[in-house]
Amino acid sequence: MSLHFDFAIACDLKPDTPQQILDTLSYMTRAEEYAFSSPPNHPFFEGDSWRDILRAKSEQTYLPGDLIGSFRKAHRYEVGSEKLHWYTICFRCYLIDDVFYEMWWLLAEWLLLHSETEGYVGYYREEYSSHPTLIYFKDNAVCIHEMTGTPVPIRS
Repeated sequence: MSLHFDFAIACDLKPDTPQQILDTLSYMTRAEEYAFSSPPNHPFFEGDSWRDILRAKSEQTYLPGDLIGSFRKAHRYEVGSEKLHWYTICFRCYLIDDVFYEMWWLLAEWLLLHSETEGYVGYYREEYSSHPTLIYFKDNAVCIHEMTGTPVPIRS
């Protein structure tokens, strides 16, 4: 029996993110199939597993909620009359253990290279675990923090 993982990351991209990266993220979160043959040179893109990792359909999971893969240009703030926009990527996917262990950290390390967001960016959790492991982009590294302890009520 395979273990399954709930895996999610959300971050804004640096303003100078190369077009190849933007095109790749658009492809990875596509709604419809199309040909794409110019992924970046990074270990995450070896083989073909990366092509559909962010495209799982919500009916393909046993977890509550929806699986998503969103990549868009989002309004962030205004300076005078100028509106500033950043590209943002957000996904939640459901992975079997082999794919998860081989790929999650490669995807996170690749996103870190282009992320404007620092600090908390996501989590992963094995489906039978009570606690998530939090993912951070900190000091040019992907960092994790394993949650432990007993949840406490917000009202006593």
